[in-house]
Amino acid sequence: MRLSQFVVSAAALAAAALTASASVVVVPNANAITLGNGQSTNPLRTYGTGGSRYQQVYSNTQFGDFSASESITGIAFRAKQPTFGTFIGNTVTVSDVLIRLSTTSASDSVGLSAIFANNIGADEAVVYTGTLTLMTSAAGTTAIDYSITLQTPFTYNKAMGNLLLDILIPDAAMVSGNGSIGFSQFDTVTDAFPSADGTSSAFGASGSGTIGSNSTTGVVTQFTSVPVPAPASLSLAAGGLLVVGRRRR
Repeated sequence: MRLSQFVVSAAALAAAALTASASVVVVPNANAITLGNGQSTNPLRTYGTGGSRYQQVYSNTQFGDFSASESITGIAFRAKQPTFGTFIGNTVTVSDVLIRLSTTSASDSVGLSAIFANNIGADEAVVYTGTLTLMTSAAGTTAIDYSITLQTPFTYNKAMGNLLLDILIPDAAMVSGNGSIGFSQFDTVTDAFPSADGTSSAFGASGSGTIGSNSTTGVVTQFTSVPVPAPASLSLAAGGLLVVGRRRR
């Protein structure tokens, strides 16, 4: 193989190892294009100050479209549903919020502990902090467009456990906006353990509280991610570029 051909091949290999098409998973899978049976202000709260804490666990069985390891880059929610009236406003702003993800052994079927700390996995990481504004133009439909682009992607290996979303609004933070706050919620009719839809939640009415209440209810959540290249792929790509570099000397 000529050097120019080898350079192109090595570069293509490196690009393939380091880039991949995005995956999109909606949890619960059953609500990907189907509305839930309720609405909720969770994972935020009503307008004003006072803080809140919201955790939701997602069973690893819901991530069938994920590869072995994925880098989660975005989270989104479905806005309120048409059965609860016309969505008056389209913007919700939180002056300060802390969003964390972790891999947890907490089970959706048994339910989260009311003690928030008990649900958190060892790999917990902050993925978003600061002011957050959510906007929707499609409330009352199955569109999911309350979107959050993570400041720091989170690597999730579904074989290691379930996924925990943890959203904390400090007590002094302000939630504001126009119209009413509403997220598409499910399992509001049969709110009893064990959960059968792949997720459950825990909620506290203050940001500083350490204990809340657990529930099988949850909000429809969409995760956007890209596969994390396997170490062998990265090594092969790096090796190809190294060989090219040596041959050009």
